Amino acid sequence: MTKISKTGSNQLPPILSITKIKINMKREEIFIRFLSLVRTHFKEEFNIGFYSEHLGVSSDELSEIIWEKSESTLSDWLDTMQKRA
Repeated sequence: MTKISKTGSNQLPPILSITKIKINMKREEIFIRFLSLVRTHFKEEFNIGFYSEHLGVSSDELSEIIWEKSESTLSDWLDTMQKRA
């Protein structure tokens, strides 16, 4: 149950706040590892399944993380990397 402060705003209980922070940190770590992988493999790997398998997450979750962290898709990243090569 969330607590209502005197101002009427909702606050997460401390344990939920910590859990949310840990989830965000994990997603950030996955995104950073994704960036490293895409820099290494962008010329030969175009399928999100390759990247999600190496990162230990589902393709849907990786797509969500990429969008959340960069507002871009895997295709956007691959296109950008191809143009820079």
